Amino acid sequence: MGISSEGLTTDVLVVGAGFAGCFAAMRARELGVDVVVVEQGKSGLWGESAIGPNAWRVHHPEDDFDTAMEGTVLECEYMIDQECAEVSIRETWDRFQDLLKIGVNFRRDDKGDIQWYFKDTLYPPFIQRVVLADHIGNTGLWTLASSLSIYSTGVR
Repeated sequence: MGISSEGLTTDVLVVGAGFAGCFAAMRARELGVDVVVVEQGKSGLWGESAIGPNAWRVHHPEDDFDTAMEGTVLECEYMIDQECAEVSIRETWDRFQDLLKIGVNFRRDDKGDIQWYFKDTLYPPFIQRVVLADHIGNTGLWTLASSLSIYSTGVR
């Protein structure tokens, strides 16, 4: 595997394409600045976040919150800030709605409804509900490289 260098100039560099990183990049883009997001691994399938620019864990209003909370804590072997996890889980539906509003294109079924995927966990009956994005929509973010995921809004 070779290493190459490429010079980039940007106003904002976001490290990590998890939930916080994606929203920080999109907000900075809304403010009209150039943004580069770098991600350590395959976006949405790496790091501390259950989500990323292409895979988003969503707690649907019809899902049982207590089961999701307990399953999350157990999956993390109690190594999680439970108050923060509770807020995060409760807010995923609203953040998902925000992503729809800004134009993120999530996979849909033949009827045009959101296609939900369900991920088994080590702690049944906890099953994670996940939605996949085909691309980042009209957020102004695009992929520069696939081995090290880099998303940019204006490389000069």
